[in-house]
Amino acid sequence: MSSEKSPHRGVIEETHGAYSLLRQLQDYNKLDGRTRLGRAVQQLEVELVQDLGGEPSVMQMLLIQGLIPKAIFLAIKGTYALTTEDLTQIDKHYVTVSNSLRHDLMALGMERRTKDVLDLEKYAEQTYGKPPEGESE
Repeated sequence: MSSEKSPHRGVIEETHGAYSLLRQLQDYNKLDGRTRLGRAVQQLEVELVQDLGGEPSVMQMLLIQGLIPKAIFLAIKGTYALTTEDLTQIDKHYVTVSNSLRHDLMALGMERRTKDVLDLEKYAEQTYGKPPEGESE
């Protein structure tokens, strides 16, 4: 046995924690909504659904559920790299996940969609039917 001590023994290195968050996000529907991570996931999902007009299709929801963990991972890892000025954290995995997120967003369509809002006349027509001839105004 060697009497030399390991240079890493007893040293706690600061890490970004992005990979442990990925494990937590594998089934993010089970996250506790009271935690910061749970609230961030809920808020991101709500915002993405609103951007799609409020009523996304099943396929769009699958894309949303797949891209949320990617977006949070990239945000955490990128923030860590910028705050520590350790740009080695922007590695091949970061670039791969970033490209995957970009493709998901392109599939969803990155422009914001709004719901069609009916004016009062169209709403009344849809709700109560067309008024008989001669009764308008």
